[in-house]
Order: sequence, then C-alpha cells, then structure tokens
Amino acid sequence: MANIITNFNNKALELMKGNLITGFSVLFIWSFAESSFFPIPPDPVMWALVMVNPELWWLYALVTTIASVLGALFGYFIGDKAGRPILKRFVKGTEEEKEAKMDKVESLFREYENMAILIAALTPIPYKIFTIMGGIIEMPKKGFIFWSIIGRGTRFFLGAYLFSLMATNAELKEYIGSHMELIFTVVALIFAAGFVVNIILKKRNKGVE
Repeated sequence: MANIITNFNNKALELMKGNLITGFSVLFIWSFAESSFFPIPPDPVMWALVMVNPELWWLYALVTTIASVLGALFGYFIGDKAGRPILKRFVKGTEEEKEAKMDKVESLFREYENMAILIAALTPIPYKIFTIMGGIIEMPKKGFIFWSIIGRGTRFFLGAYLFSLMATNAELKEYIGSHMELIFTVVALIFAAGFVVNIILKKRNKGVE
C-alpha cells in the first residue's frame, strides 16, 4: 500500500513541478477530496511542492487548508443526507452489531464533538469519517468549521513551514526529516491530552449537577 501511495505521489508531482497553476489546482482538488471521500492525505504532495518552491510555503498551506475545510463541509453534507449507510460499510458484524457500534460512535461523538473534530483534523486519523459523522449528528456548523480550520490550519501551516526550512537548510533538512514522525506525534499527544482533560471536566460537571 505504501509503495502504491509513493508511486501515485511521484507521478502527480512530476505533472505539477513545471506548472504552478497545475500544482495549485491538483493540490486544491486533492485536499478537498481527502476530507470527504478520498483515502490519500494531501500532506506529501504539499510538502514536495514546498520543497520545489519554498518561498510559496504559506500559499500552499493556505490553499490546502481552504480546500480541506470546504471538503469537510461536503463530507458534512454527505453525512447529513446519507452518511449512516455509508459509514456502516466500514463496520464489521451483523446488522444488529453494526447498528449497536454506530449508535455507540454517534453517542461518543455527540458528547465530545468539538475535540473529536479537532484531533481528527490535526492527526493522521481518517478525517472524512469524522466529517461525515458531523453531518450525521447535525453538529453545529459554526463549531464544525471553526475546529476544522484550527486543526487543518495548524497541521498544514506547520508542515509547510518546516519543509520550507528544510528546503533552504541542509542540516535542518536532515534533522527534521529524521524526526518528522516524532514531531507530529508530540503535537498529536498535546491535543489528545486536551481531549482527555475535556472528558474529565465534563464528568466532574455532571457529578456536580
């Protein structure tokens, strides 16, 4: 699977390197699709384009963020209209077991919807599942859009900036390249910690009530 993704990315990059408009167009479409139905994240393509044109890192990040949030809204629309049957395809078991699992997921998402969207937007978790679920439970759109922008913006701007530094600094390029997984893991853990704190506070508030 990893080889397929790598080859796919390489072919796409060869097409985009010589043409800025093509690069931005493909990146926009890719980012939009990944938030609603496409399985491959846009990060590797954005990083590679930044390496070619490091001075445009902020623009690549902006385009990726905007397209991703718009795609998230499309995923929300899918969830609002026909999300549950689509998500059920990813769940194993009998019809009753699938319904029970979906009910549990919906219940958890309703309780922690904001943090769930934020963590999914920031981390490698399949974002489209959460955007569709947002539509299923009719999550307030303002919160959905706000936390999508925060999560996606942080992820893409941080990644684009780091790769722009790598493109212009050989030593930093080697260091960040060898610690990229650790960097994003630490960021993900920080937001996961916030998620846990949010759960604890909600439980305490319920106890007080």
